[in-house]
Amino acid sequence: MLFNINNISVRKQVLLPVLLICLIMLVAFAVVTKESRQQRALSSEVTFSALSAKSIAQDVLKNTYQVRVSAIYSLYDQSVLANLDSAVQAGFKENNRLLDQLSQNDYLANSTRVIRDKMKRYQVFIEQDLKPFVNRKKTQGM
Repeated sequence: MLFNINNISVRKQVLLPVLLICLIMLVAFAVVTKESRQQRALSSEVTFSALSAKSIAQDVLKNTYQVRVSAIYSLYDQSVLANLDSAVQAGFKENNRLLDQLSQNDYLANSTRVIRDKMKRYQVFIEQDLKPFVNRKKTQGM
């Protein structure tokens, strides 16, 4: 006996494709839900990482700002000039600790190297240019 669609009732002829479509949609829904969960977890991880890196970067900026303000005040106040080395060392030591955390992110490693280089050059500037300038200014009575 050959299988013929005419031998099946109209009710079953309609029900079979509907059930097949429901099964396909159920599988598709399960796959999409699984992918959606994975994407949300990844998105949360990236967001948390970005916010953490942002707060670390803000702390680096704050420390750098404090060092630069100390350097500017040292032009006018001898007590600040006397404490300038310790302020620079403390600020940049904290920055190096923070930059170590940032450099763990592969995307930020190059930027942290650039920042470390600029901090070293700023320390050289203070030693070679700023302090001699302030000493000359002091000896000339300005």
